[in-house]
Formats: sequence, C-alpha cells, structure tokens
Amino acid sequence: MPIKELIDLCHNRSIPVYVDGAHSLGALPVNLRELDPDYYASNAHKWFCAPKGTAYLYVSKRLQSSVRPLIISHGFGSGFNSEFMWSGLKDYSSFLVLPKIIDFWETVGVQRMRQYMYDLTDQAANMLVEKLGTSLAAPKDMFGTMALVRLPRSLCGKLEVNYDLAEQIQKELYSRFYIEVPVKSIDGVLYVRISCHIYNQMSEYQYLAECLQNLADDY
Repeated sequence: MPIKELIDLCHNRSIPVYVDGAHSLGALPVNLRELDPDYYASNAHKWFCAPKGTAYLYVSKRLQSSVRPLIISHGFGSGFNSEFMWSGLKDYSSFLVLPKIIDFWETVGVQRMRQYMYDLTDQAANMLVEKLGTSLAAPKDMFGTMALVRLPRSLCGKLEVNYDLAEQIQKELYSRFYIEVPVKSIDGVLYVRISCHIYNQMSEYQYLAECLQNLADDY
C-alpha cells in the first residue's frame, strides 16, 4: 500500500495517522523517519522470528505527552519511555533474546532473507493459481511474503460460502493433512492465505494444492 502517500494526505488535512504494521517487521523495509506517522505498531514474533509478546509502539515526539500506558507503574510522570518501560509485573524475557534475533538476520542477510520469501511467495501463488484454476485476490505486486489465492467453487459444493465454511475447510486441512493455513470467506468467495519464510520450501505449497484438490473431490 502507498503508506507514505496516505500519511501525507491525512496530515495535509490535520488527520492523525495510526499504522497497524503487524506484519511489517522483517517482511518489509520500514523507515519511520521517512514515513513520519503519528503512531506505528508492529509485532516482532511474526516475520522477525522473535518470541510471542515482543512488539513495539512508535509515537511521534509531538504526541508522546498525550499517550499513557494502561498500567500506571514506577515511571509515571517521568516521561514517555519511563512510563512504558516497566508496567507492573511484565515478563521481559522475550525481549532479552532480541539481540540474538538481530544477529541471526544480519548473519544470514536481511535482503537475502526477504528476497527468498518474496520469490517463494510469487512461485507458490502462481503454482496454486494454475493448479486450482483460479486467481489471486489482488495484483501480484501488492503481495510480499503472503498471498491470497481464490479457492475453486467445487470446494464449496452446494454449501453457502460464509465464515463457518471457511473455518470448516481450515480445520479439515489441519486435522486430515496437518496443514495450518488460514481460509477466509470474502464477499461470498473462499480464499487461502499462504505465507512464506526462509524455513519454507516449494514442496509444502505443492502438497497444499494436492490436499485442496482432494477436499474438492470430497465435496
């Protein structure tokens, strides 16, 4: 998405901007100084490979005085960083491994890792579209490390396409084929959302295609 352009557009109209960048850390290059959002949040446990519970919240300096933590603790009244630094009895062990995570990315190579994920996502999405005879939910250049692939109508049979059916198919993929992948119902159409990291390989998505075809035969 054209985040920078959207932020500038809102700022020109005096509209504050919060960016939900949950998947961005690790998956995309992010320059907060260049983007200049008012607020920006992202998780470190997704593409960045850190433990769950690690994340960050960026707040522009001009707004930090108006933002308070939900839990008031030792740093109250000592400024933005101090107020958020030690909130109650929070367990910080997950944050202590972040230096090792950064070492891992730098050792393997940030661009090398991202390019592998981008290439695999492109290849896997194209393969699924071809094997399933469907299409992508958006242009390919809008996808990075994830892609949304339309599922064939034959997978639905005579059933109504809705949230419950999507959940049913997702559960069947897990229980019968040991595949964990989100299946979504959007405007009466089923989609599967694939994700690609450096520990994934093409054979896994080929197996997904086979299993989806098997499910379609059952319906």
